[in-house]
Amino acid sequence: MSKFYRRELHFLRGFDGNPIAFDVGTSSVIYLDKITYAILSGNSEIEESLFVQEHGNIFPQKAIKSAFRELINMGILSSKPQEKETFTRVSSEETTIGGVSFNISHRCNMQCGYCFGGGGCYGGPKTNMKKEILEAGIDYLFANCGDLPYCIISFFGGEPFLNWEMMRWGISYARSIANRRNVEIAFFITTNGTLLTEKRLDFLNHQRVKLVVSIDGPKGIHDQERKFIGGLGSYDVIERNIKIILQKYPGINIQARPTITPRFCGEVEKIYHHFKSIGIEKMHARPESRSGNRFGFSVDDYRLFSSGIESLTRAMLDASNNGEYWGIINVLKFLNMLYFSVVKHDYCGAGVSVISISPDGSVFPCPRFIGEKEFLLGNILTGLNSDKRFIFLNNSVDDRLDCQNCWARYICGGGCLYMHWIATGDYQRNDTMWCEWTRQSIKTAIKAYAQLQGGDNDKMKEFFVRHTPLLSDFGEGANELLTSILNERR
Repeated sequence: MSKFYRRELHFLRGFDGNPIAFDVGTSSVIYLDKITYAILSGNSEIEESLFVQEHGNIFPQKAIKSAFRELINMGILSSKPQEKETFTRVSSEETTIGGVSFNISHRCNMQCGYCFGGGGCYGGPKTNMKKEILEAGIDYLFANCGDLPYCIISFFGGEPFLNWEMMRWGISYARSIANRRNVEIAFFITTNGTLLTEKRLDFLNHQRVKLVVSIDGPKGIHDQERKFIGGLGSYDVIERNIKIILQKYPGINIQARPTITPRFCGEVEKIYHHFKSIGIEKMHARPESRSGNRFGFSVDDYRLFSSGIESLTRAMLDASNNGEYWGIINVLKFLNMLYFSVVKHDYCGAGVSVISISPDGSVFPCPRFIGEKEFLLGNILTGLNSDKRFIFLNNSVDDRLDCQNCWARYICGGGCLYMHWIATGDYQRNDTMWCEWTRQSIKTAIKAYAQLQGGDNDKMKEFFVRHTPLLSDFGEGANELLTSILNERR
């Protein structure tokens, strides 16, 4: 009697209604026919002869035996139980730093209603980063990037363009080192988009900088929360600057980064189509995540949001069949992980493969933790605390109690530590609403990937060629993808 053990799978239905299996341990997506679905969707322990007995009147025995052989050859069925996935940890001294985010200014010319940075100064003084700090941070990146073929530098705030001359110097300095070392480097600036002069844009265009623009949608939506100090809406200024970039500066890649409040969760499609109407083709929408949940997100709000993202994803696939490539980053980042069969053991590498530096040189795991003293990792001028970094090194998804039985754990990586901390007061316990929202995005990506797999192979390859140019078009998602590659290397 042949007894087989099934790998850990999660089952769902594709956009066409047909069954799909997601292999939890390998991030593989398998389209199932009626026989393979019947074999796999029952118990995890399967006896071939018993299956033949019970289903021989439904499927031909020859087809059943062929299906078993195929599943065995694919590694989905095995004569031994699946072993637990293992993750080899390393010390903080052995880790590779692939990205540094600089909070280059803790000043802002706006007063957004949901700002997690306390108006841009994170509860501290309104100040700008000086050359000594910026230079030390860039040097640290190149001293610790190992043999990585590319690195990422992000500028954050506050509003980075309120420290323009220092940011310009930093980009030139980092580029000169990268050129000498033959390392590709991608620059990202997260900006409110209101301080973009043509002189500045000339420089950014030459340096091929990626702009992540904080714009929430059409004027009536955007101006609800994103106002200048004094109360005037900022939409008109931002739209004008975006149109100038798109008309005159092809070297600047723009991504829209809307923050969605519950009031507009049902308008995600409208928001994206507005961006597309003014020429922006990539969007990474995120629900508002301020401490205390001031906007009162509900489960239904998240479902509305996820439904809009799924509808846009289906439209994105239809457009790619006609040679038109535009992107919903919420799903594209997971699609790329599926394509490369990435298995993630942490979410974004915060404190491990990426760090953030505040204007005074203080080092934190990511921009969102800046100012939170319990997450201070050290100072870029005096050194990082290895013990503090070790906490994050050993925060693998395998160690998180709330993740251990989740089917999405190795493509999610455990979720945003800041979001978990804000929601629960403990970064090791999960924000359940964040988890559900993430699972919905991953489900949409799996359905999309299954559709691409089932179509023209050349079109599928072209889709990923267009959407994975050195991972550099992914804005906030870039750190996650970079971390995934680092996980594979470690």
